[in-house]
Amino acid sequence: MPIKKLIKISCTVVLSLLVIILIFVGIRIYEYQIFITSLVDYGKRTGLNKNMTGFATDFPYIYSNGDFGIVVVNVLPYGTVRIIPNHKGFSKTFESPGDGNLESLQRAYGDELIVLESIDQFSEDERKIISEITKKDSKPRYDRDTWVTRSY
Repeated sequence: MPIKKLIKISCTVVLSLLVIILIFVGIRIYEYQIFITSLVDYGKRTGLNKNMTGFATDFPYIYSNGDFGIVVVNVLPYGTVRIIPNHKGFSKTFESPGDGNLESLQRAYGDELIVLESIDQFSEDERKIISEITKKDSKPRYDRDTWVTRSY
């Protein structure tokens, strides 16, 4: 087989695999949506946080503070969901994707759900972002290219 034909076939295969991977990652990222004041995973039909008082994005993470507690989602495929739960904020029943409780999150995410006890279990950079979104008077800020926060 001539070398040029082998190179063409190899390039075609590599580009095809790259496109498939990018499509898969792109689809997974857009499964997470912020609708008014709720963070929802439409792929798993699960509410991750509701009545959010603030959120931030720092790719590949979405940070949110709301009724369910502090939730940090890694939006990449096979990423984790870390939560410091506010047990008072969870619904008693699951009636819609906006509702949720720790058990429904555990069923949806399995080993990908990490329940934390304290903010000290986050890195220093993550604690700074969480501090911003949990402030009562926090303002939207765009101080890094990839970091966007919003407070309600």
